[in-house]
Amino acid sequence: MKGELRLFVAVELGQEAREALRQLVARAQSRQAAECIRWVDPDKMHITLRFLGQVKEGLVPGIASALHAACAGRQPFELRLGGLGSFPSEAAPRVIWVGLAPEGMAELESLQKAVNEALHKIMGTPEDREFRPHITVGRVRDKVSQKERQAIRSLLAAMAPVPRASFVVDAASLMRSTLLPTGPQYECLYQARFCPER
Repeated sequence: MKGELRLFVAVELGQEAREALRQLVARAQSRQAAECIRWVDPDKMHITLRFLGQVKEGLVPGIASALHAACAGRQPFELRLGGLGSFPSEAAPRVIWVGLAPEGMAELESLQKAVNEALHKIMGTPEDREFRPHITVGRVRDKVSQKERQAIRSLLAAMAPVPRASFVVDAASLMRSTLLPTGPQYECLYQARFCPER
């Protein structure tokens, strides 16, 4: 709608993690069943903290201010890429993702909770979905056959292990998503950097 933006809040990945995920996707694309999956450009990969959906443009300054407040006083922390998985299940994969190792997860969950609480005052609705942090690397195309689904499961098994990589989280970003025929285009509208208290 006119005057509205499709927004979400995310943690952006470091270069080392993006390169590791680029290797993972490149390895997968050379295998059977890879054409059944729309692979995400590693430069667009991120961890979603809160999906806001269609938001009136006039709310953006308030959202940025709330994001700043949620990040103030935080210390940077490190996350490491974890294992490979799929939603809603391995038997019927729709989204292929890379998870995160346990180290740094408490800090990430604390950040997500603070962001959610800060945005609740502006958005008026809390995030009611359980926070399941992950990095989407691919989406299974519509109308795949049972045989193709089986090939996708074999592909997932062959993709493991995920290359080792870590990255430092020192900000949360307010992202705009524009849906295009070629896939979503992302633009960072505001980055709330952590400001550790001295």
